[in-house]
Amino acid sequence: MFAEKEVTMYLITIQHENVLKELRSDGQYYCKHHGSFSKQYPVSYGELATMLWVDIPIFAWKQVYPESLHISQLPRMLEMTPLPKGSVILELEVPDDIPLLTNFYEWVSRLEEESGEIEFVADRALIWEGILDVSNCCEIQAVLPYIKKDWVIGSHLVSDLAD
Repeated sequence: MFAEKEVTMYLITIQHENVLKELRSDGQYYCKHHGSFSKQYPVSYGELATMLWVDIPIFAWKQVYPESLHISQLPRMLEMTPLPKGSVILELEVPDDIPLLTNFYEWVSRLEEESGEIEFVADRALIWEGILDVSNCCEIQAVLPYIKKDWVIGSHLVSDLAD
């Protein structure tokens, strides 16, 4: 009689404004351009893309600080996220089973390891076990294979939020 309501999670992603244009025209967005981090850390990004069955993953925020995520936490997100010119903040409601949740600090440690900044850990399973463990994590990234237009519940130009 009643349809089950889909379980979703609230996410915020920082993208180039062309992503919003593509969502409006095509209804769905797959990342087509490697950013500077994916070029700098091809092994880590390649492993993550393989887990999602995509060429290039899309990053979003699930949690910043131990509080619930809110657009007011944008300054903290911008400390941890490169900001391309012409950026837009997209607020998303995404089905729970789509994102891969990762521990931001474990992910950064993996990138530092790949760059040689910290000691290399040979056990790949152990590395990803730490990255995927978000149980005691204050800052959680959500990694998406794509974004659908229907998921967008808000959009803001970064320049509009800077005031």
